[in-house]
Amino acid sequence: MTTRMPSGAVSEKWTVKQDGDKISGTVKTSDGQEYPIDGEMVPPGYFFRVSVKFPDGEHLIRATADKDSMDGSITIGRAEHLWSAKKSK
Repeated sequence: MTTRMPSGAVSEKWTVKQDGDKISGTVKTSDGQEYPIDGEMVPPGYFFRVSVKFPDGEHLIRATADKDSMDGSITIGRAEHLWSAKKSK
């Protein structure tokens, strides 16, 4: 997953599991820290909405899922940033 921040691109490894409409998993940052993901797929099943609690606060992530990729936005505080992700092989 890559987020486009004002200071440059930030890459993280996400492990996401879906059980029905429930989403769970972890975010592994570039410095090796891991944080839980908790959220849902919003019907009709292609809109991804999760939150991740980082030390600097909760980040809200929204995206549209399409087969092996997603793109959307992440809200950190009052700032919103674009991000994209591709399924690893």
